[in-house]
Amino acid sequence: WRSGSLRAIDAESLPPNLQHLILTNNEIENMDDERVFQKLSFVRKLMLSHNKISSLHPTGISYLRSVELIRLAGNDLSSIPNALWELPKLAWLTISGNPKLNL
Repeated sequence: WRSGSLRAIDAESLPPNLQHLILTNNEIENMDDERVFQKLSFVRKLMLSHNKISSLHPTGISYLRSVELIRLAGNDLSSIPNALWELPKLAWLTISGNPKLNL
């Protein structure tokens, strides 16, 4: 689904034990379905840069207990959930290119 026209992530279509999810350069508008984050509990690399994401589920982020890298650059985010800063294994985060984001 890289460089495609994917508009949403369907939780039911995600395989169990997924470790890398790369959906850069798509048309995804939000990540507000908690079920998606539940399915991503084993993901180590989550790449969602250059989409149209304007929101992240405020508590869904906490399911990403294994994530080491998150790329959210080039989206439309206006805020980052506090749970993101508490992820135990997160070592790499890109959030540049979100013009509405005030930290």
